[in-house]
Amino acid sequence: MSSTSRHLRLGIALAAAATLLVPGVAGATTADGDGAASEAQAVETTEGAEHRHHPRLRRLCNRVPRVEERANRILERIKGDETVRGSLAWLDLKAQEARDNDRPQLATVLENRRNTRAKAVEVIELRLVEVETIHQICIDQGFGE
Repeated sequence: MSSTSRHLRLGIALAAAATLLVPGVAGATTADGDGAASEAQAVETTEGAEHRHHPRLRRLCNRVPRVEERANRILERIKGDETVRGSLAWLDLKAQEARDNDRPQLATVLENRRNTRAKAVEVIELRLVEVETIHQICIDQGFGE
């Protein structure tokens, strides 16, 4: 499994965990479907969820800085110039060298790898936005700086 896909899965898991761990989100609507829960129900749900998810939220918040660092490091590498191994420019250069050396199969493999990484950039940037949202939730809950 590639490092990029592992990080993407982690970003998705963090985003999903944030929606589950935010106190008061689950069960905040009433049965009549108008979305206006009574104040007593909302307070009760919030207090119960906060107590139940407190350790999990703390662990999630502890992981956020490392996830941001990894994602930024991956983006920096992918967006690097021709001297940065694994960057889009480096893959373009290697594909061109393969074509020049009459190795069309290798060139195709490198072009496909480049296209996959280019798509991954968009996904990683979206996940970084979600991680920043999670970071803000952690700060609001008192688990971040």
